[in-house]
Amino acid sequence: QKLMRATQKLLVAGSMEGMSIQDITDEADVGLGTFYNHFKSKIEVVKAIADEYFENYTEVLESLLTDLDDPAEVISVSYRYTLTLALDAQIFPILLHLPAIYLRQKIALRASADVDAGVQQRRFDVDNSEVLMTSITGMLLGVMESYAQGSLSQSNAEHTAVYFLRLLGIDENEAKA
Repeated sequence: QKLMRATQKLLVAGSMEGMSIQDITDEADVGLGTFYNHFKSKIEVVKAIADEYFENYTEVLESLLTDLDDPAEVISVSYRYTLTLALDAQIFPILLHLPAIYLRQKIALRASADVDAGVQQRRFDVDNSEVLMTSITGMLLGVMESYAQGSLSQSNAEHTAVYFLRLLGIDENEAKA
């Protein structure tokens, strides 16, 4: 935990490229050997931080979706909640240091299940879930980055949920509602 918190603090303040393992252990006030007892590399620490965060993210998301039956509402709430990650200054800069494929997989875990449920209920019209999920997660990460940097307003960021629903076959007016 000390190594993870130290890494998180250093990443929020700077970049992974400029951070050494020695910097992490100094910030955590532990010996260099302690780092290697728990992690093989800096990226492993960052993944551990992200894994911890995504566990919490999933728990909160599940609580938000508990009373929703319509797959389109589930997708809309999930997408909008995921956008809020971009505003978390303690985690989003860290997530950007991870390989894009890792982030897409984490985000797509829940989204794939929700899309598949909507397809099974004939609420969504999707002919290739793999291509859809690759497109959506890439789009979502780009929107999140623009939102975090302030180049995309909250309302415009949230409006991209309409595009996601439309890709699923939801009528434009219903998607907007």
